[in-house]
Amino acid sequence: MTVVPRLSVYEPLAQTAPLTRRLAESHCAGCAWYHGFWPTLRRLGMAASPDRHQDFFLDALGGLARAGHRRVLVSGAADSSMLAHVLEAWRAVGRPDVTVLDRCPTPGVLSTWYAQLCGVEIATAVADVVDYAPDEPFSVVCTHSFLSQFAPPDRPLLIAAWHRLLGPRGAVVTTARLSPPGTDEPIRFTPAQVDAFAARAAAEAERLVDEDPAEVAAAARRYAERLVVHATFTVAEVAGLFEDGGFTVERLDQHHVGGALGPGSGPATNQPATHLQIVARRD
Repeated sequence: MTVVPRLSVYEPLAQTAPLTRRLAESHCAGCAWYHGFWPTLRRLGMAASPDRHQDFFLDALGGLARAGHRRVLVSGAADSSMLAHVLEAWRAVGRPDVTVLDRCPTPGVLSTWYAQLCGVEIATAVADVVDYAPDEPFSVVCTHSFLSQFAPPDRPLLIAAWHRLLGPRGAVVTTARLSPPGTDEPIRFTPAQVDAFAARAAAEAERLVDEDPAEVAAAARRYAERLVVHATFTVAEVAGLFEDGGFTVERLDQHHVGGALGPGSGPATNQPATHLQIVARRD
């Protein structure tokens, strides 16, 4: 059964989608096919983004906010959605001190625009998280489905970076998609899945008066042809990764997400995917 989250986080996707396409043209270096198209995919209901885990993020981050945590790192961002959830989680207790980090400038520029829209200030950084060296540690690291961007042998480097970036008793709040048994590694769309993905994007774009279905289909095809993610198979695998990296796993819940379109999760049929919702505390 797919759990539908409450919709309380402000995300003006009708504004964000065209703005991001323009930003990606001038700020992305080879990744405009991804960053530029991501908010449009979200408008089409074809992307599993933080809003599909809204209850989890608001609960986990809100608890940390009420406990006095303030300095927050968004570690990898496709757009401004993770920032939106952070600001909502802290809204009742005061503004957090947020840095949005990504290797590409586009998410940071978009997040700055969103923050200004909300009347707050944030910091941004353009760097690989493994190399990032801030002046002071953070108390919270949060991100959505970032583990799948790292091949399994490289994931300990990510966990080590998060451990290094957090102060004592700092926490990671994140999600990870579980891949079905037998999934190839790395995961890519098949040619048939590319065709189905583009066709569905065109069909979904028909209901949006400000999108050209043919242009959307072409962008969806470019996205599906280029996307590569990496498999995560078991709960024990994820738990062991954090525990070996110096964390205590406080929460590891399974959550079924509808519309999680991507290779290995049913891009043609919109089958639900199983995600892990993770809170891990730095030892």
